[in-house]
Amino acid sequence: MRRLTAISAAAVITLCSLTALAASGDIAGQYYSTDIRTYLNGAEINAVNIGGRTLIKMRDMENYSFMVSWEEETHSAYVSSMNVPVTGSYEPITADYPVGTVLGDYYETDIVTYLDGRQITSYNIDGRMYIPAEDMRDYGYIVDWNEKNRTLSIDSPVYAGYEYDLLLSSGTHPQAEQNYSEGAGALMFSYDNQKITGSGDAKYVMFDISCDGTGYNLKMQFNANGGLFYTNALQELMRSMCYSDRGEALAAPEDLYDTVNANVSVIINGNKAEKVAVRKWGGNNHTDYILEFSDIPLYKASEIESVLVSVGNTEGMDEYEIEKNE
Repeated sequence: MRRLTAISAAAVITLCSLTALAASGDIAGQYYSTDIRTYLNGAEINAVNIGGRTLIKMRDMENYSFMVSWEEETHSAYVSSMNVPVTGSYEPITADYPVGTVLGDYYETDIVTYLDGRQITSYNIDGRMYIPAEDMRDYGYIVDWNEKNRTLSIDSPVYAGYEYDLLLSSGTHPQAEQNYSEGAGALMFSYDNQKITGSGDAKYVMFDISCDGTGYNLKMQFNANGGLFYTNALQELMRSMCYSDRGEALAAPEDLYDTVNANVSVIINGNKAEKVAVRKWGGNNHTDYILEFSDIPLYKASEIESVLVSVGNTEGMDEYEIEKNE
């Protein structure tokens, strides 16, 4: 027993030592000059290398369609992609040094850094925050390495065209005498090269698809002046599949995948989503059901050729054309 206690004590001492080594302000390693040419949103940007990883300075990113800010109270740094022109002013900092030259030390930091609202690893070099370019891939960025040319290209979802909001159909207004009906309780909606058709309650719903560079949101909006009061049965079905109701968690999204798959089908450019989560939202005079999924390829808005959505049992329902009504 005493032997186990001694080992445990040694483990605690080791853990404390490792923690001390990782304290803010301690040297974490050295950074080097590199012959890799790094491009951010199409323009060259300075970069340094640590252990085979490429670091770019957050402050430099201001000239590459990003907003950079600092919050003293929380000791946090923020960098956010914006839809503004790139004005990158590139002045090489390592051109006079052979590849692999030690340029200095980088340090551990207690500054919490966020990229587009999500925390990302960062390092302190000469009092400035740097983030690993390769890690940006996990935040929806397109990161491409060209071995032959030794170039690393990073494009934000906005710049690359993978961040957008595309209206598919604004629906129609039912006749006054149809209000407060149960409706069909199901729908099929098809958007195919600008031709829109549907069945069931499809014409009373506004359809909108958006992409944030990591996945899709397909919004089904029921407006008070459209089908909000005509589609009670359809909305009841949608509510039964929601994992969230106006921000209130009801279940884990994955726990409802089977239920959603039994009632909902979403196909984009021939690719069927198998992991669709449904959440409810809304505002004054409208209720929204948002289908979230990220298990199919990402497409730019210009590449969306077909979208097919079905909810409930549409067997035997007549198909009709729908005007886009932008």
